[in-house]
Amino acid sequence: MEPFANHEFQPRAIVRRADLAEAVNRLLAKLAESSPTHPANEWQTARGTFTDLAPSHVAYRAASAAVASGVMTAEANGSFSPSRPVSGEEAVEAIGKLETLARPLADTSSR
Repeated sequence: MEPFANHEFQPRAIVRRADLAEAVNRLLAKLAESSPTHPANEWQTARGTFTDLAPSHVAYRAASAAVASGVMTAEANGSFSPSRPVSGEEAVEAIGKLETLARPLADTSSR
């Protein structure tokens, strides 16, 4: 995640779903760069369908990649809810899924 313009990280600030999706998308891009056969390459071009997020929305591409990868999910009603705060449970789950996706690459680089 990026620090704020004043160079603060503000760890107590609310993280919204769009913010988490952007961070997930950046990590997926790194995974895609590290291996041409990693599924993250396909997730970067995913185009999801959300009831509340048009393809022209600034968070659409990140949300699509985050959901396609399984790191995040859409709501039961098909919305992404980009402005909804992320719960602690949601954040921990996303980090665990990212760790699982990155593990094969870490295993091969340690050889």
